[in-house]
Amino acid sequence: IPCGTYSESKYFAEELIQIYAKNHGLNFVILRACGLYGKGMRTQWIIHKFIQQALNGDNITTHEYENGPPKLEFLYIEDFLKALDLIMSLGTEMTSNRIFNIGSGKLFSTYELALNIVHISNSKSEVYKKRIKGMTHNIQTRSSKINDLGWNPSFSLDDGLTEYINTLT
Repeated sequence: IPCGTYSESKYFAEELIQIYAKNHGLNFVILRACGLYGKGMRTQWIIHKFIQQALNGDNITTHEYENGPPKLEFLYIEDFLKALDLIMSLGTEMTSNRIFNIGSGKLFSTYELALNIVHISNSKSEVYKKRIKGMTHNIQTRSSKINDLGWNPSFSLDDGLTEYINTLT
């Protein structure tokens, strides 16, 4: 069940795609990717911001909600592209009218992410937690359909971060 405007907008977009396809006799494939990162990513994304702070030696502040830290699932762009290649190679018989979740299967708190980035970039930055009133939602991707087809991510978070940081320095 989607909660919040972002997830609700994604849910309704998928519903519109399915309705349109049904009404016009078309097939569809929907790909749901977790948080992608790597070369070409938006600079507003948390990973890029944390890396820039670490490379500049600035301290990094993460959030801690009443029910714990926000946890996200991250996937290096190269792994997403391999999943996309696999899906495209399967043909319409295997992919028509299906939804594929593509993710790493592992959640990391923003605090853990920041610590990993500081370590990998050999930064002197300190990582802090700021208490936030309210609750956070942690959503993990269920990638079983694509995993059943033989795809699994090949980059760990640390490996992907190292690759990405190397493109920036």
